[in-house]
Amino acid sequence: YVDQLTGLPSKAKHKLDAQELLDRLDTYYAYATFDVDNFKYINEMFGYEYGNDVLIHIAKTVKEFIKLGELCARISADNFAMLLLDTGKKKDLEERIKTLFQQILESRIDGKDLEVCALSFSCGVFRITEKMDINTVRANANMARTESKKSVVEEIVFYDANLKNRRVEEKELEYEAEQAQYEAALARVKAEAAKQGGFDYFTTTLSISPLKDAKRLNSIGEALAEEYGVTYLYSDFKKKNGYKRSTELSAQYGLYRQDYCGCIYSE
Repeated sequence: YVDQLTGLPSKAKHKLDAQELLDRLDTYYAYATFDVDNFKYINEMFGYEYGNDVLIHIAKTVKEFIKLGELCARISADNFAMLLLDTGKKKDLEERIKTLFQQILESRIDGKDLEVCALSFSCGVFRITEKMDINTVRANANMARTESKKSVVEEIVFYDANLKNRRVEEKELEYEAEQAQYEAALARVKAEAAKQGGFDYFTTTLSISPLKDAKRLNSIGEALAEEYGVTYLYSDFKKKNGYKRSTELSAQYGLYRQDYCGCIYSE
């Protein structure tokens, strides 16, 4: 239950202690996660021993920083977490965390000023106003920390509903891009096979899925048809209750239907 390098509570211990406080929630808390920007360069430039000394120094500073009734831990590598008392003012929380970061930087390790080492931090904060699972709390704080990493000016980012919506939209766009790449790669395999086998046509059965965009699939197919010189058979097999009909036929003939798409993303 103790991190061997820094002496701070481990991730497992922190999770248990934090959940206990959140279950009681007799006061408001804010959960902050932070890490050192580009910490691997500290290791590469000054060596792993120096990097460990920096982590030990950060842990010592954080431990002295927290108040009675608060928690801190080293989660992994250069990632740290704190469960802080929330006075109700966002500005107070922000200033307090900035003070912590400044205290960390106002030190010398092996004769090197940490400010000279260009040490900087990315921090996400989630303010807790109701009983919640610690995993959800951490996920929200980490979401805010990810936004902090994207920013060139904001060292500390607070979680809010707009942030969550943006992240959902980004994930959807990432998924769409991955799906488009997968569909294009799969269609290319079919086009190559059709050309090598001397087939008149090639097509895709993916359009039977209610979750697939037949227009995009057919656009990919038509482009590959021109590239490989094999005719593409336009399809949208989900039309006229095609998907429903496929499930009925599967049941009628005892055909196996897997409950996942089979690509790497479904694993």
